[in-house]
Amino acid sequence: MAEKKQNGKLSFFNRLKHQFVGANRPLFDHDEWDFMDAQKRNELLFDLFKKQFIFNKKYVPFYGSHYASVDEEKFSSILDCVKSTPIIRKLDIRNLPSPYDLLPKITQQAFNTLHFHRGTGGTTG
Repeated sequence: MAEKKQNGKLSFFNRLKHQFVGANRPLFDHDEWDFMDAQKRNELLFDLFKKQFIFNKKYVPFYGSHYASVDEEKFSSILDCVKSTPIIRKLDIRNLPSPYDLLPKITQQAFNTLHFHRGTGGTTG
């Protein structure tokens, strides 16, 4: 898949894709996911899930405490991830000392340079 370049550099979106998804993985809205071999799809999902889990546990205060008892090194499949990851309930989120505990620490440290809008996605129940 050819990457779109702007002024000889990868676009911002494509740089993020390379960093977080990987250069050789389809994005989630790509048709390839619909026709991919189930084992390959599960392997890709497992790798993406595990990376996201590790990032959240390490850098996001809420997940760091919520996942403290989970040893991600014992994950060997997407099924292990599903079975081992604690459920997050609305009450867990509502009981946070600060809503900013859901943000990565690096974002929290940059509050004076960032602009936030706090709103609802439309669901209140």
